[in-house]
Amino acid sequence: MAAALRRSQIAPVAKRQGPIEVPGLVIDPDQQRAFLLGDEGARTDAQLTPTEFRLLLVLAENAGRAMSRDELQQRVWNVPHRPRDRSVDVCVRKLREKIDHKSAYTYVETHFGVGYRFAPEPV
Repeated sequence: MAAALRRSQIAPVAKRQGPIEVPGLVIDPDQQRAFLLGDEGARTDAQLTPTEFRLLLVLAENAGRAMSRDELQQRVWNVPHRPRDRSVDVCVRKLREKIDHKSAYTYVETHFGVGYRFAPEPV
């Protein structure tokens, strides 16, 4: 079976981890959803698209580490970096509209000259 996977270049599915919990946000890989936490722990679905969710998950799994646009494009879109392609920036903007602007925290920081980083900070 492993030889067949190698030949087809399909990687085996990685073992899923539990939800990622940070102040004001829960990212649940099993449900493919992110929840904003309100007062008294009330959960509100952030209504992320599949691509926005993948971007958030990749950033959260690498919390505190600045990730380049090229690396994000490879991990989220599974394509090599293309010059002048702004898809990462557009997706980050939409992600921020859905989670940063509706919370008492900011989650995605711009790391100038590099890319983006997941680092929850109170507003």
